[in-house]
Amino acid sequence: MALKDLLELADDKLHELWAKKPYDYEKERKAMIRRVDKARDQHLSATPTKGKKIFTVKNGVAQVTLPFSIAGKSTFHVPSERFVEWLDHLKDSLTKGELDKELEARDTQPGRTSTAPKTGAGWSPERRAKFDAKIAERRAAKK
Repeated sequence: MALKDLLELADDKLHELWAKKPYDYEKERKAMIRRVDKARDQHLSATPTKGKKIFTVKNGVAQVTLPFSIAGKSTFHVPSERFVEWLDHLKDSLTKGELDKELEARDTQPGRTSTAPKTGAGWSPERRAKFDAKIAERRAAKK
């Protein structure tokens, strides 16, 4: 009887729960705050900035696309003269932890495995092989 009771308490489905890493809210908050600060600097810069942006400005309106949803939306339109103020409010909400659930929901979406960018995204194995062959051909021609 004791062996039967022992086996009834064990559940193999609990392995997923055991192996799951706890969600690191602080790490995700810091990463998003860095992106918000970068967007603020890019917007206030007098010279055009290079690199990936979370916003575009057109006709006096800033369109912001966030990597997570707030109230079911991830794209927002803000008057460009109030864009810095909007970013400050976003940063404040992130700092206070008011958007933790939204950040976690982003990382638990089906098909999303990592916050890191994919390497070689969009290249099929055939395309990669053709590219590598072309590079090898160019190197051989130089010799």
